Amino acid sequence: MQVIELKESELCSLSNFQQKVGSLGNYVWLAKIDKLNRVKEYLYSKTDTAERIRKLGWNAAEGFFAFGNGIFFASAFNAVDDLGIVRGINGKAFYIPATSKIYLNNPEIFQFERLMVHENRNGIKLHDYVGRLMEVFGENASVAFCYLLATLFRDIIFRRTRHFPILNLFGEKGTGKTTLATSLQSFFLHGVDPPNLGVTSVPAMNDRVSQAVNILAVLDEYKNDLDIRKIAYSERTLGRWRPDQEEYERRRYGSTNYCHYRCSPLRPGQADTGYGTLYPCHLPCLFKDIIQPE
Repeated sequence: MQVIELKESELCSLSNFQQKVGSLGNYVWLAKIDKLNRVKEYLYSKTDTAERIRKLGWNAAEGFFAFGNGIFFASAFNAVDDLGIVRGINGKAFYIPATSKIYLNNPEIFQFERLMVHENRNGIKLHDYVGRLMEVFGENASVAFCYLLATLFRDIIFRRTRHFPILNLFGEKGTGKTTLATSLQSFFLHGVDPPNLGVTSVPAMNDRVSQAVNILAVLDEYKNDLDIRKIAYSERTLGRWRPDQEEYERRRYGSTNYCHYRCSPLRPGQADTGYGTLYPCHLPCLFKDIIQPE
């Protein structure tokens, strides 16, 4: 038996229903619209009502944190069933289709949602994990972890201050910037490398930072010679200017031409971590809103 998902439009239109049925195999619906209405009436009487979760992360209206495979609510994780439904949250049911058996054999959809899943692969405790980060990265790990905790409350911080900083991981090649960034990202996303802004598109940048709320997004390889549309996107999503920019560069680097860098933009809804070998200076808005571990 195959379980399928039918949209409202496919149950209200005879041609849409015939198309949906035909797309599933050698099936032909020969009855008229009155028979389809009978089918719809039967299905409605047997189907539970569930609200579709369209954006993962923090849901302020319901007070839970959604993952691709369940919902964290009231200090407990509630996993989806085989249809992708979670019941008993504030007396409601919620639908997360990413891990539903309906789409189990379709790897081309819900790719982000299938990466952002709640699991504990190795059983390590949070205290031990952060302790190991501090053994490797020292005080920078403390700053990075505090920033990670702040991202969980980004909506509150931004609502009160109208600002939220970027964590800029800055240092020489091979000092562990990527490792620290992906270690922070692994609290939310598993098995995915940060997108390289040199080769990714503007729509892809927008998709990555707009699919969840109050999580950490890592973007890599910001350079001055990027497509102007990507630079404009970054300026639009940050939009700040450091008044003492030239004096800052002259004091720290002895020059105002220190302008080749790797960093990342921020979009409302997520916090951002960038990392690179040179200090950013092309986008003025980056200066005022970064946390710079030494």
